[in-house]
Amino acid sequence: MRYRGHLSFGVLAFLVGIPLIAVSVLAIAIAFYEGRKAYWDSEVRKMCEKDGGMVILERVPISEAEAKTLPRGDGRLGVAVKELAAPSAPVYAESKKVILRDSDPTVSRTEYVVIRRSDRKVVARWVYYARGGGDFPTYAHPSSFGCPDLRQITSDQAQLFVLEEGSR
Repeated sequence: MRYRGHLSFGVLAFLVGIPLIAVSVLAIAIAFYEGRKAYWDSEVRKMCEKDGGMVILERVPISEAEAKTLPRGDGRLGVAVKELAAPSAPVYAESKKVILRDSDPTVSRTEYVVIRRSDRKVVARWVYYARGGGDFPTYAHPSSFGCPDLRQITSDQAQLFVLEEGSR
């Protein structure tokens, strides 16, 4: 028996093959998770196109003093949820969240109704859809996607109010 001084083809194929298989399995797993996230982001967009966003049922006249009780986002008047709204704020929001998908990724629909404090009448509503998680398992914070864009909601909320003349 003679020593040939080199590795046989079978051993070399094994040493190269194992890392290639590991990289291939990892690439397939990442593609699966990213594809699933893309699918659910697309579904969230579709739902959002149907009923997402804000609908103003009745504009609310407010005085300058009442405007000061409202939160501001991007320099515009907004609406706070009831628990965070000033007691003298003319409107507040209540929310109802429904989990549409309870596994990874989670998908939810949150509906907010804006209620005028003086008569408890619903004056607006907005719907927000969100996807959370669905990422390849890591220690990083999970990704999320939601619509409509929250800046659009802030802009739409500002349209709810009519500043009364002579209230300055």
